[in-house]
Amino acid sequence: MNLNEVSAKVIGAAIDVHKEIGPGLLESVYQKCLEIELKERGLQVCTEMPICVNYKGHEISDNSFRIDLIVEKTTSSAIYAARTRPVKDGMSGRETKVCDPTTQRPNRLP
Repeated sequence: MNLNEVSAKVIGAAIDVHKEIGPGLLESVYQKCLEIELKERGLQVCTEMPICVNYKGHEISDNSFRIDLIVEKTTSSAIYAARTRPVKDGMSGRETKVCDPTTQRPNRLP
């Protein structure tokens, strides 16, 4: 499976998760649901993988640096739940974003 095929499956899975559970939940909920959805689609998924950062020749390896999801050993996704405008009851809603693995830029989900 090539990168474009994996990316399309990740984005489709993220849209389906958002349609199923809607807005207003924590990032960790969306991450777990997306992990389930991707595995149900037959994709290999690793979560919370530690990464090393190289800054000016200095390797920074701290367990706090983690990638949300790695799919098929080639695609990484970051999950965001951002506050949006207040809803009727005065509570803040959340808008779910998933990082497009081909551009590494956050994309809004419908």
